[in-house]
Amino acid sequence: MGVTVIDYNQPQWLAEFNRRGERIAELEAERDRLREALKEIAKFADSEYRKRIPAPSCVEFSTIKRYAEKALGGAGREG
Repeated sequence: MGVTVIDYNQPQWLAEFNRRGERIAELEAERDRLREALKEIAKFADSEYRKRIPAPSCVEFSTIKRYAEKALGGAGREG
C-alpha cells in the first residue's frame, strides 16, 4: 500500500473514513479481478473436459471446473 497522507484540516475520523473507503475500493477491484480469473479457469476446464470425454484426464478438468464454480458461488455473485 502507498504512503498515507493526512490532511490536518480534516478531523481525524474523516481522514480515517476516507482511508478505509480507498482500501475497500482496492479490495473490491481485486475481488473482481479474481472473479474474472475464476470464470476463465472454469471455462477452460469445461472446454478441456469436453475434448477429453471419456479419457481418464477428463476427471481432473471436471474437478477444476467444479472448484472454480464453487469458489465463485462462495464469493457471492454480484454481477
